[in-house]
Amino acid sequence: YQRRVHGVKQWDKAREAYDRAIKTNPNCIEAQLAIIELDCTEGRIDDAINRLKKLVPKHKFLHTKLGDLFLQKKEYGESSFHYNAALRENPNDSDALNGLKILEKSNVSAGVSDIDQDEEVDDGIIEE
Repeated sequence: YQRRVHGVKQWDKAREAYDRAIKTNPNCIEAQLAIIELDCTEGRIDDAINRLKKLVPKHKFLHTKLGDLFLQKKEYGESSFHYNAALRENPNDSDALNGLKILEKSNVSAGVSDIDQDEEVDDGIIEE
């Protein structure tokens, strides 16, 4: 019990430190990502998603993280959207590709938008 309480206190201290860093430099992506990780660790997925949505216009690579969080929440359409957005920015994003594979295996990716104009979607499976 003490270890758990001590850990929570440490998270609160970390959050305070990151908040101070962001107030000092609002463009400090490292501090913002650290708070997002704290949100995820504490099970505050909606808070993490809201923070990421604010960052993604300037930091497109965060679409993959949004895809992961929406997948965790079983919001498959949103997850697919963000994985595909990540792949439009970087077609070799292995984490986004893996996320789409997980969606395909779950049979929830039917209707996934094409990643590339030359690819076809057949029963949710992307073929090149």
